[in-house]
Amino acid sequence: MAVQDRVLHSCSVPYRTAAEYILPQLDHTTHQGVTFFDARASPPAWMVLELRGRCMPRSSAPVEERETFAIFDDARCRGADLKVGVLNYEV
Repeated sequence: MAVQDRVLHSCSVPYRTAAEYILPQLDHTTHQGVTFFDARASPPAWMVLELRGRCMPRSSAPVEERETFAIFDDARCRGADLKVGVLNYEV
């Protein structure tokens, strides 16, 4: 099953765990990774998990967030920090 949407709004597991689960299910022609907020990072930051499995801060990732699947929660639900294109929400 390929993931067709661009955004997951909230989930009950750590976002890194969700990103690792979603990554292999992505359509790699449209998604180059998963963007998520890692509150456990020091300092807390938006991260990108690339197709190759590398995870890095969004600011140093070689892919743009609009090329990724995004995960965010109510605290970041405006998505003002992300440029992901057309949003499809899953709850």
